[in-house]
This record gives sequence, structure tokens and C-alpha cells, in this order.
Amino acid sequence: MAVEVQAGKKTWSVNGLTYTLVGLVLLFALMTVCDFTWAMKDRSVGMITKLMLKKFGASDKLNGLLIVSLPNVLGMLIHPIISYRSDRHRGRFGRRVPYLIWTLPIVVAGMVGMGFSEQIGRYLAGLLGHLPFFSGWDINAATVFSIGFFWFVFELGMIVANTVFLAFVNDVVPKEVIGRFMSFFRLMSLSAGIIFSWWMLGWLEQHNAYMLLYFGVAGLYTVGMVLMCALVKEGHYPPPPEPVAGETKFRAIAATKTYFRECFSHPYYLLMFVAFLFFAICFMPVNTYLVFYGQSLGVSLKVYGEVISYSFCCSFILAYPLGWLADRFHPLRCCVIVMGLYLLAAVYCALTIHDEWTFSVGVMCHSVISGAFVTTSASLRMRLLPADRFAQFNSAAGLVSGIVNSMMIPLLGWVLDVTGNNYALLYWFGSILAAFALLGGVLLYARFLHYGGVKNYVAPPV
Repeated sequence: MAVEVQAGKKTWSVNGLTYTLVGLVLLFALMTVCDFTWAMKDRSVGMITKLMLKKFGASDKLNGLLIVSLPNVLGMLIHPIISYRSDRHRGRFGRRVPYLIWTLPIVVAGMVGMGFSEQIGRYLAGLLGHLPFFSGWDINAATVFSIGFFWFVFELGMIVANTVFLAFVNDVVPKEVIGRFMSFFRLMSLSAGIIFSWWMLGWLEQHNAYMLLYFGVAGLYTVGMVLMCALVKEGHYPPPPEPVAGETKFRAIAATKTYFRECFSHPYYLLMFVAFLFFAICFMPVNTYLVFYGQSLGVSLKVYGEVISYSFCCSFILAYPLGWLADRFHPLRCCVIVMGLYLLAAVYCALTIHDEWTFSVGVMCHSVISGAFVTTSASLRMRLLPADRFAQFNSAAGLVSGIVNSMMIPLLGWVLDVTGNNYALLYWFGSILAAFALLGGVLLYARFLHYGGVKNYVAPPV
């Protein structure tokens, strides 16, 4: 990784790839366009599925189990294997692209299946409803089962793709511009969020158009992934680490031992994972149940979508300046400051929300500040984790947060169910988690300075 001047032209290098300014602009343009399709899938599919589950009678607890816990449990099982193998894979098409390609049909099948869930539910209820084991299994229950099954298929593919996607970006984008690059990704994500929230969410409520949205997003995602994998080339990597003793004979067991030994033996990385854990989960209580909070106050999906769109517009304006700040001052510094602001905002929201207007103000505060954190932290892991084992360590960080999320969100859903859907508790939960996140960020920054700080940081070897 380096910035050089060759024949009067500035160039950027990473993993054997060298970009001129024109090449870097083309890479930015292609990757951000493809990321728009990824972002539209991220912004829409989870929300559509949550609303479908609610429509057919799923409780908040079941919603949390399917939408949050199931992906996290699958991630705990899949992330270590895929990240370990991807970091060590050397093939004709690179070490990331093969995983993105073979997961594509699985992801698309999941979305298409969810689009047909209502029809499949009717069929299953008619086919099995008269059997003793399925007594009382009406159309709603059968449809929830169908949604859950295809959500499982969808997440199975997405967990593998998510494991390698950020690592793919880390492999092809020079570190010197990674913060600004991730801010362009953030712009695409916000654009997708604005389009979905402003136009599609209200339309979904009015026309019950779940199927069309699933099919449209599936087609868009297919085009984006094919273009990215075909046109963005990976570089050349050093040989993978030598297998540990016995790995060739007992590969799965030895690989697992190597994974956990390397990721969870160094105190610095353990502290980092704890900080990343609270960074990841502090927004989850509000993000997961915010739409239901609005409905409990009489806020329509149309109004909710418009408010979310306004907040995304604010985040859109802030995205590139925040990315520049992350490159200029380091993302960890920026994250600590923004998390402090979010703690104040969460307490304010918990104390003031009681009607549509105060709910809208709370949504703006939550969404803009949490969005600023997402933007400033987008390149954080790339700047702190070991480059040669990035996917492996990145998945380990996700593994820790996944374990907590898989228990926390259903527990919160149960609390909401037993308190009569008292969604005012969401911001209190968020403020408590934000306080721990702020503390973790400060402690991590102190250790970061020990390993070289902003100018001379070197990730400690394992």
C-alpha cells in the first residue's frame, strides 16, 4: 500500500494493483454503482420482511428472533469458516469473488420465495391444516412459516456474501482513500434508503405490493453483483500462512483452533472486539422496533417513510465531509466524538417522545447521529485489523456482537410484549448501550496510541 509519483502522475497501490487518478475514479464509480444495488437490498428486504411478519400475526419476540437472532446464530457458525478459508484461498478469480458469485443464486432464491410466501402459506394451510399435528394451523401461521423458511435461505447466502464483501473492498481499495471511498458507499446506501422510505414504503402500505418489491430488489441485486464480480479485478496476494501441525489431516478442527487462537489470544484485540460489540449493538434496540413505535403513536408508514427520508437527506449531505474527516483525523477519534453525541440524543429522545411530532424529531436525532457514526466508522476496522487476516478478524468481531445480538433483541422483544408494547423503553436501552460504547471507544483509543497512534500505527502480530 503506497502513494507514489510515476512519470509526473500520482498513483495509489494495494495488493499489486496500481491506480492512476483516472483508474481510481473509475474504481470508485463502478463500485459505488454496484454498491447501490447491495444497499437497496439491505435497506428494503429486512423492513419488508418485518412488516410482512407483523401483518400475518408474528409477535415482537418472533420478529426479533427471525430478523436479528437467526442471522446472528447463522453468522456464528458460518463466519469463522468462510473468513478463514477466504483469507487463505488463492485461485484464478481471486480470493473473494468466488464466494460472492456462488452465493448469488441462494440470495435471489430467498427473496423470490419470500415474494411468494402468501401464496405458499395458503397452499400449506390447505394441504396440512387438517392433519392432527398441524391442527389450528391457519393461513397466517403457514405464511409466517413460509416467510421464516425463505428468510433463512436468504440469510444463509447473505452471511457468506457479507463475510467477504468488506474484505473484497479492503483488498482492492488503497488505504489512503478508504475513508472517502466508504463515504461514497454511504452515499449509495442513503440514496437507496431515501428511495425506499420516501416512495416504496408508503406505496407498500397502500397497494400491498410485497411481491413486486421482493422481485425488483432480487433483479437489481443480481445485476449489481454480476457487474462487480466481472469488472473489478483482485490483485496478487502473498502466499497464505503455512498450515499448523496436523491441519492437513484434521483440517476443520485445526482451522477452528487456529482461528480462535489467533483472534482471541491478544488482549488488544479482545478490547477491540468489546468496543466493536457496543458500537454494533447500541443502535439495534431503536433500529429494530422503531417502525412499530411509530405505529403505536398513530404514525402512518407514509409519514414514517418521509421522516426517515429527511434524515437520510441530512446524512447524505454529511457523508463525504465525514469520510474526509475520518481519513484526516482517523475514524476512531471521530467515532468517540459521535458516540458521545448519540448518548445525549438518546437520553433526550427517551425523555421527550409522546406524539407524532416528538417521534419525528426523535427519529431525526437518532437517524442522523447514528448515520454519522456509521459513516465515520465505515473504515475503522480496515484501519485497525491486520490486513493479511482481515476477513478472519473482521468475522471474529462480528461473532462477538452476533452472540449478544441473538440474545438481546428477542429479550427486548419479550420485554415489549409483556409491557404491552411500551416502545418508549427503546431509547433508554439505546442510551445505556451508548454509554458502554463510549467507554469502550475511549479505552480502545488509549491502547491504539500505544501501538503507534494515527501516524505510526501497526496492528500487533498474533
